[in-house]
Amino acid sequence: MSKNFFMGIRKFPVLYSKSLEWVSPSISILMEDEENHLLAEILLKEKVPLVLLQSSELRKVLLERSVCLHTSSPKFIRNHFSNRTIRNGALEDDELKLAYAEHILKHCISDLNPSQYHKLSQCQLVPLGDGNLGK
Repeated sequence: MSKNFFMGIRKFPVLYSKSLEWVSPSISILMEDEENHLLAEILLKEKVPLVLLQSSELRKVLLERSVCLHTSSPKFIRNHFSNRTIRNGALEDDELKLAYAEHILKHCISDLNPSQYHKLSQCQLVPLGDGNLGK
């Protein structure tokens, strides 16, 4: 019965996201590291359907039962910033964009070795001399 329950709620807006209000577990993003407050701030500014859970046990159950499919893993963040289409998110904040880009870049390379850095080629995170960010 619990398996059917969890599979049944995947498409219903039962989780709260500060950026989009109520979202379905199938599109929600759970924080991989609950202590990474700066990454959570960045993702909220990016309008990602980020769900911050107070219970690590609930997070574990939602992931184990494949109710929630995505976390803020380095791979997810690389994909987000490679394919991003919004133009008023965290990287457009003139005061904080360099700090945000540095934090994102550190997170994105945390699971890569130097021979895999090509996976960052579409991420616009490199500080340029004119104050903008480039690929």
